[in-house]
Amino acid sequence: MTLQDNKAAVRSKTVQFRVRDIIFGTMKPLFPLTLIAVLVMSQFPLATTAQEASTENVAAVTFLTPGFSYEVKTSQYQTLYASAFMNLAASFSVSSETGTESSFYFDPALALQYRFYYNFGKRVQRNRRTEKNSANFFALSGGTVLSKMRMSSSYFEESSRRPVYHVAGLWGIQRNMPGRLNMNLSAGLGYRWASSTGPLPDGGKVKENHGRLIVPFDMGLGIWLGRRE
Repeated sequence: MTLQDNKAAVRSKTVQFRVRDIIFGTMKPLFPLTLIAVLVMSQFPLATTAQEASTENVAAVTFLTPGFSYEVKTSQYQTLYASAFMNLAASFSVSSETGTESSFYFDPALALQYRFYYNFGKRVQRNRRTEKNSANFFALSGGTVLSKMRMSSSYFEESSRRPVYHVAGLWGIQRNMPGRLNMNLSAGLGYRWASSTGPLPDGGKVKENHGRLIVPFDMGLGIWLGRRE
């Protein structure tokens, strides 16, 4: 091999190494993002892995907060969940303006949730029950309670019931057992607001809207209605 051939071989190897360095050097920063994307996507069911599972319409009677709920299928993994119930709440407050008070409330309430179920595929693969929307979900929630309850210790208890509104983002689970037991558990972060009556410095009262962040937590038990699977 001549000296010219040796130089050509060296240039060829140099070009190969540079091309490899460019490819892998460019992709290295993208690797963590790619790995995160793969891990996130793996948590959600694909249509090819959960063809047997789908949401369905479910009616239930609830006990802990006595009422009725109805869940309507809107797509394969999404539903609209509506409930009418009696809300049980308690409050205890100590304030220089309003004094010390404790109260219990049993008020009519309405709530809506738009649910996104995400683990039907995994439950099918593990031979776990998915009937009657037995799966985990994320939800956007909103509702109202007709109540006299005070919004904070800086306000008085209302003389009559008025609407107390809330919106929230939730994570939850629902299980509807073959024996008809219905269980819902959810928690999240939200915002609550209502018209409230507060004290004035001269001893009078003022009506104003007041809102605050909330951490909603709900546990419901009941029985689902309809024909057994």
